[in-house]
Amino acid sequence: MGFLTKQDLVIVGAGPAGCAAAIQATRLGRKPVLIDARGEPGGLLRNAFLVENYPGLEEPLPGRELVRRLAAQLRSFDIRVTQDKAMMLHHNERAKRFIIFGEKELEARAVIVAVGTYSREVEIDGEKELSGTLLFDEVLPALGLKPARAAVIGGGEAALDYALSLAAAGARVDVLARSGVVKACERLVERVRQESRIRIDCESIVCAMRKVGGAVQVDFVACRPRVYDVCVVAVGRRSRASRFLGTLPEDIIGNGSVKTNIPGLFLAGDARLGSLGQAGIAVGDGLECAMEAHRYLAQRESEC
Repeated sequence: MGFLTKQDLVIVGAGPAGCAAAIQATRLGRKPVLIDARGEPGGLLRNAFLVENYPGLEEPLPGRELVRRLAAQLRSFDIRVTQDKAMMLHHNERAKRFIIFGEKELEARAVIVAVGTYSREVEIDGEKELSGTLLFDEVLPALGLKPARAAVIGGGEAALDYALSLAAAGARVDVLARSGVVKACERLVERVRQESRIRIDCESIVCAMRKVGGAVQVDFVACRPRVYDVCVVAVGRRSRASRFLGTLPEDIIGNGSVKTNIPGLFLAGDARLGSLGQAGIAVGDGLECAMEAHRYLAQRESEC
């Protein structure tokens, strides 16, 4: 860990929520420090096949294009994303300060937590051994392998979105909906059904997977194994905030609020919601967090 640096406002996470918070805070006259483990904006948005429900878009945009525009907007406000994997937050209640422990130690009077989510595990044999090589919880690394055959485990919006990205890259894709049903908006389901390269399988129950040569063999409860070049897991997500804060978000935050019961600490986007949400909701959270943080800091300054 590096030396301690003191800041006014630190925003942890550079997805849509964190970026929106940084831009709004800058507009309000603050100089926020925006940190992210990857050192670049976008978060999970870069995995989106098409974003079509974000206000103001004339046509649907690939997630990576929206991220490119987001990065350009940050540059226009002279906001830099500092790469730092924030590991833990400590609140000094007496001094009304926060310490963010990562590669560097940052002290801040206010913190906006927009750390997003992490993928739930499938909890089947072979998962840990294959993770990061032939099994991924995001679609971009899977696309990098240029698979001819791919499996997506899950039946929600993210699973179908990932399947469309893989199919668009030329792969034949099995969507393995382990719950037996597909849970996604009708427009997305219809788009997947119209894609001849995608097959939705609601009956085959995955029980194990293992590496066979340079591919992954997926075993099922009551049917023959299948071999894929790559597998992507999309069975739900959990908030990263609990790992960073050392407590569950719901234990410190009011229902529907970005404010916590710890003065100066705010939660935004998927970190608050605990699931893979919508970019528009995340942006709204980020704007609200920035305004609440500005009010909090202004009050602190008036008391000095």
